[in-house]
Amino acid sequence: MGKTLLLLGLWSSLCFTTLSTTAAGLPRPALDFPLPVDSYHDQQVPSLFEKLTGRIQREPLNLVATIIFLGAIVHTFLVNWFRKIAHNYQQSYEAIEYLLHAADGPPDFGKKHDKLLFRAQLFYFMGDAHRRSGVYVVSISLRDSGLWKQAIIIRPDR
Repeated sequence: MGKTLLLLGLWSSLCFTTLSTTAAGLPRPALDFPLPVDSYHDQQVPSLFEKLTGRIQREPLNLVATIIFLGAIVHTFLVNWFRKIAHNYQQSYEAIEYLLHAADGPPDFGKKHDKLLFRAQLFYFMGDAHRRSGVYVVSISLRDSGLWKQAIIIRPDR
């Protein structure tokens, strides 16, 4: 519940910030993203790599979108591998947990214990399809919202 309220508050503050700059009459950059496919004038270019290179030169955010897309595809095939790694870390964590509760458990296992727990949770997160989709949705939504030009890249040539 707390995380949901935090995300809702973050999202609403982002929306209100955008609305307040509009209401205050502050100049906002013209958002012409995504560019229409016809505006690239690359219909005669035969190579996909050359088309992508030309489109990235015209609009650098196309590189970010391409990387996110390729990352999503590769990540889809690695989900089972991530879950296996997480399971192995979880088993190691439980073994150390057992040793820590033993009367003569070595004291230097504490840091390793914490690292294993973190790694197990990280790889379970990477292996969960629903969370993975949420990460890509958030990144693509930020890209499409136009905030990338306001917050990250403000180019005067536009």
